[in-house]
Amino acid sequence: MGLIDLPYLHSFRDRHGHLRCYYRRGGRRQAISGDPGSPEFLAEYHRIHAQADRPRTNKATRGTFGALVEAYYAAPEFWKNLRESTQIEYKRHIEPMREKWRDVPVIGITKRVIRAYRDSLAEQPRKANQALDALRILLNYAVEIEIIDNNPATRIKPIRIDTEGWKPWPQPALERFSKLASGAPRTAFFLALFTGQRRADVLAMRWDAITPDGGAIVVKQAKKKKEEGALTIPLHPILRVELAKIKAEQTSRTETRRRQKRAAATPLTIVARLDGSAYTEDGFAALWNRAQHATGCAGLPFHGLRKNATNTLMEAGCSTKEAQAITGHNTLMMLEHYAKGANQKRLAESAMAKVVRAEKSKART
Repeated sequence: MGLIDLPYLHSFRDRHGHLRCYYRRGGRRQAISGDPGSPEFLAEYHRIHAQADRPRTNKATRGTFGALVEAYYAAPEFWKNLRESTQIEYKRHIEPMREKWRDVPVIGITKRVIRAYRDSLAEQPRKANQALDALRILLNYAVEIEIIDNNPATRIKPIRIDTEGWKPWPQPALERFSKLASGAPRTAFFLALFTGQRRADVLAMRWDAITPDGGAIVVKQAKKKKEEGALTIPLHPILRVELAKIKAEQTSRTETRRRQKRAAATPLTIVARLDGSAYTEDGFAALWNRAQHATGCAGLPFHGLRKNATNTLMEAGCSTKEAQAITGHNTLMMLEHYAKGANQKRLAESAMAKVVRAEKSKART
């Protein structure tokens, strides 16, 4: 039986080709027994999900790291000032620390302890650095509420990552996914490829954000401050055709489900579940992972599509400011980093063309 779309459900195929499923939430994961989609599997999933939803009854001791985490989650700095996607991301890194240091006094989280934790994740440097960032923010809150005087994580350096960053998808993979993918993964793919936005921003895109003339979509990026406004991105002709198909499919599916007296709401978000509701990041990640395996594109990062979009803009001869107007990169330096390969290719082609023209001109004289 095939997998169904469930919150916090993740899956992968092991080296023997067997499908492994687990429940991942709050930085922890639990294997789910039974054949995917079977009654036994669903019963086990719902048991784990109910257990994860159950609130903690034992309060952490005052002054401990566990108590600090509880206070931070309850503070407006967390639940009011941060977007849901950011909250999920912070919790993904904070929860493993809470399990490890729950009863440790906050003053006991020294530079030596933090460095040791960072180094324990050294084989996953990006994860280590993200965890360090989350801990730094949490301990800044501890300083604000006067639990500690100074933040010991402030001057701890991140692990150096020797990489050029996110890799764009190769052309064969783009063609394969656009041909074979369907449903929400296909929708998200085309939105990312033709707007250059991050996954959180793609999942948040709404039908009512498309301008009345249908020529553009207004995007408020999750990482932008409120006063920085929104991006108005013209719709590429290919994306406009895809959106028309998606809208028709969603309308037809909603009407069919209503006739069948099944849960059905008119989707507000462009990337939507079968019942019309929006995806959580974790819920979509599981679906996306399955689609990548099914299309032979496993391992290619969603964020790589943002680099594909940036390269397309630069290779078309757009200035960095023109490209930034679409992708919304915070700085031109970051955009130039993304577009380094595309710039090199375009400039090299231009240089060689000049050489050829000069040689032809010299030959004529």
